[in-house]
Amino acid sequence: MTPMTRPVIACSAYPFGYGPASKLIVLARALRDRGWNPVFLGTGIACELAARSDVFVRIVASDPAGPEVRRWLDTARVLLSVMDRDVAAGARDTGRPYCVVDSLLWMRDRVPEVFLSARRYWVQDFPGVRDRVAEIRPTPTIVGPIVAPMRRPKRRPKASLVVNLGGMQSPDREDGGALRYANFVVDGLLHSGLPTRFSGRTTVLGGQRIIEELTRRRGAAGIEFASLPHDEGIDRLGRAALVLTAPGLTTTLECFRLSVPTFFLPPQNYSQWWSLNVLREHGLAPGSFHWQDRLPDSPIVERMPEAIRSPLLREIVERLVVDESAQADYARLLATLETTDPRALVARQRAFFDRLGADGGATVARELTELFA
Repeated sequence: MTPMTRPVIACSAYPFGYGPASKLIVLARALRDRGWNPVFLGTGIACELAARSDVFVRIVASDPAGPEVRRWLDTARVLLSVMDRDVAAGARDTGRPYCVVDSLLWMRDRVPEVFLSARRYWVQDFPGVRDRVAEIRPTPTIVGPIVAPMRRPKRRPKASLVVNLGGMQSPDREDGGALRYANFVVDGLLHSGLPTRFSGRTTVLGGQRIIEELTRRRGAAGIEFASLPHDEGIDRLGRAALVLTAPGLTTTLECFRLSVPTFFLPPQNYSQWWSLNVLREHGLAPGSFHWQDRLPDSPIVERMPEAIRSPLLREIVERLVVDESAQADYARLLATLETTDPRALVARQRAFFDRLGADGGATVARELTELFA
């Protein structure tokens, strides 16, 4: 099969944050290996990450309701959406086939109707997923982690610390709020003295605009600030002696698979709030700083509707990132991270990853190809 005769698969990802786009890149690569030509449709920071990858034959940076997206939906044999609702709704409304991958079923208050109308609805396993699947009709298909099929490097450079902020954009946060969060993280890092222990080999990863601002404001602090393509970011994580990451599921599971000692930043959004809770309950997040520890009674509860949780969580984070006592507590926790036994932590984290099942990306690519190729 030549590139010109390969079937086209349209691809979209939830446009906020790097996690959905990272999964989509993994899936698109597996689909190319099975004879597809993947075309990315969408905007936002998901488009930023997708455009840095070599896996898509075309990047269509267009409004989901725009005519160019409509033309590609008509051209493609099927749409694969990673939690994106808007492009999926366009496919549904025009009678085009589409499939959905969802990694956040376990924390949703309700499943979007456009997901349930998909030809196939795959959900990534995580504690709580199987209970939710039992409640849903039609029944979704549970798959294992969707992460890059990359192994830990055999050789490493000298010990390094990698701090992963993630994409740093969400519908709950404007860029000003994202920058204040990033400043909270970097200031606490510097006050903790942790970078000094790595002899200046500290890298902070994030979205392009936030990294540009941090470089401008903190460029003389002896820390490298970088916004990287997905594959390069994974390689940097795999070479680290210690990773400190926002508790988004995609990077969390990627680090667990790489067997890198992984610690966690405070959550940026609702899904990270609950994923950090789960990681703590399973003994996987020692020394983690959680905003709820600063609240006498946490108003954030499970399965909150989006319209309620978004402004409430935004107010909590915006207030605490400028709280001096929160900053001091965060820095103190960072200073204690190296007292954790890294081998024992890695063993627990890797065992947790392995319990989630086989390669979810390969499963989705195989089943989708069987349905539509």
